[in-house]
Amino acid sequence: MYPGIAVPLIALFFVSPAHDITTAFWVAVAALGCAVPTFFQPFIQRRWYKIPARFLLGVGFGLVASAAWILPWTLVGWAIRAALVAMTLGLGTAALRLRAKRLDDPCKNCPWGAFPVCAHNLPALRRIREQQGPDPFVDSLIAELEPLAPYPPRLGEAPPVPRPGQFQFHAPPPNL
Repeated sequence: MYPGIAVPLIALFFVSPAHDITTAFWVAVAALGCAVPTFFQPFIQRRWYKIPARFLLGVGFGLVASAAWILPWTLVGWAIRAALVAMTLGLGTAALRLRAKRLDDPCKNCPWGAFPVCAHNLPALRRIREQQGPDPFVDSLIAELEPLAPYPPRLGEAPPVPRPGQFQFHAPPPNL
């Protein structure tokens, strides 16, 4: 995304467009066009799509900054700049809301727990225990996750079946 921001800003320096509302309008329209692939990104979860979409999003941000720069420094220009900022914030908020709705979280409903306290993270918890010494909280987490160690979390693999009345964290609290 950051290289995409730099491209139009560098181009603005070399092209030096006219400082008028018409030019700024067409630059802002181009910025809107660059934002379109971002709204399809939550639906197309492929690297070949995400990299160019994020680059174009960066180009769009650079174009918005360029449009704000080439507007005339008048009261009307400042009003249009404020509208550009509001439009950019609105589109960003809409894109983030769409992404939050379509977020593919592998830890959601995982029977091995949720990161960072899951069976997948058990080796890291053991390293913390070795480095920092006895810690009641870390010890209780390790005690909770130890029974799941032979069952590494793999997609599609059935987890150990909990006994009736057993919750995810069933280790007794540490004696203090």
